[in-house]
Amino acid sequence: MSRETGIAEDFIRAQARTLHHYGVDAESRFIDVDAVGRAHVLVAGQGPPVMLVIGGGLPAAMWAPLMAELGGFTLHAVDLPGLGVTGPAAFSAITVRSFAVDFLDQVRAGLGLDRPVVVGQSIGGQWSTWMALDRPDQVPALALVACPAAMLGTSAPLPLRLVSVPGLGRLMTGLVPPSPAQIDRLARAAGEDFTGNPELRALLLAAHRLPTWSPSLITTVRSVVSIRGAPAGRPDTRRARPHRPTGAARVGRGRHVRTTGGRRASRRPDPRRGPPRGPGWARALVPPRPRRR
Repeated sequence: MSRETGIAEDFIRAQARTLHHYGVDAESRFIDVDAVGRAHVLVAGQGPPVMLVIGGGLPAAMWAPLMAELGGFTLHAVDLPGLGVTGPAAFSAITVRSFAVDFLDQVRAGLGLDRPVVVGQSIGGQWSTWMALDRPDQVPALALVACPAAMLGTSAPLPLRLVSVPGLGRLMTGLVPPSPAQIDRLARAAGEDFTGNPELRALLLAAHRLPTWSPSLITTVRSVVSIRGAPAGRPDTRRARPHRPTGAARVGRGRHVRTTGGRRASRRPDPRRGPPRGPGWARALVPPRPRRR
């Protein structure tokens, strides 16, 4: 068995342990997609279809804590290119919008889904927003978990912007071998603590060890931001408007989802209200722990 095969199998086992820990009975499905070869999707539950699009640098199984809370739906959690079991792809700040929309729409069609609700987080929220704008007939409702990446006047923290610098990104992602301590440092930088979620720590560690992870993360980050902020060549969506009335959903820190249907999204959302409170991105993915009395 080759080293790369062993690393891939370690990731599959970490994914299975995470899903089992959170009680998510999911199957892996592979969809033919032009640019990546095969896209990997975790499918769980029964009911109306929902597509879950995770942020950059994270495998789709990071949705497991939230998937466990969303009964009554058929959930389809998508691995982004090179960040999990989906094949890698090449795209740039100029081509990323058309690539993202084509990728998600081909996954949707390959799964046989008709007008699924789409839920996106961070970069997944950015890609999902573009899909809702460019394929409005296929997205009846969009839920954004935290603010979509580098949209609504936002940018990215300096460490991520440094990853976008040619040469420096490869050095930064390869300088320190993936380890539990490294994952904990990254979590703390995002305002998170995986002490109580060892399965998620192990899942991220296994993902970071995949040979496609580092180059795919660099490609994804460069398509979103530059050292100065959002790339100048990227299509601007800040003034974009849906072509038809749509429903909107805002996911809070708990299990409740507020929805507004049948109204045109004529005003830009306030980015200050988009992300959940606190600096971290994982708070919206991991249900809050019960408070001690």
